[in-house]
Amino acid sequence: MGLWLRRLVVDRVRYISSPSDHLMLALLVAIGFSGLTIKYVLRTDIIAVKAFFLGLLRLDVQPLPQDPVLLVHLGLIMTLMIVFPFSKLLHAPGVFFSPSRNQIDDARDKRHVVAWAAQLDAGRDQAPGTATE
Repeated sequence: MGLWLRRLVVDRVRYISSPSDHLMLALLVAIGFSGLTIKYVLRTDIIAVKAFFLGLLRLDVQPLPQDPVLLVHLGLIMTLMIVFPFSKLLHAPGVFFSPSRNQIDDARDKRHVVAWAAQLDAGRDQAPGTATE
């Protein structure tokens, strides 16, 4: 909810936000809300859900519980999985495949300062009224 509020309140973030960004946030909020509803409000038969998913892994399909909230939750998750490759959410795992992660030199290891910036820093560090020039 905080990310969504930030998209609506901060001007520069609102300017670069597209409708698909709001759709992704709505989808994530709906998945969270339906998951919390399943856990705390309308309990579902977790044993039957476990049997269903283990059956999928073993290629021995078991019946899915006909709990409406569970079906909505699983439908929202499937929608997220379908939309994921075509959305901005795919940028997150890209951090692990970034070429800069594999570079030998680390640009952040040593601070490289241009000569004129070093002079500015040196002038700023001196006490007021004690200029050397």
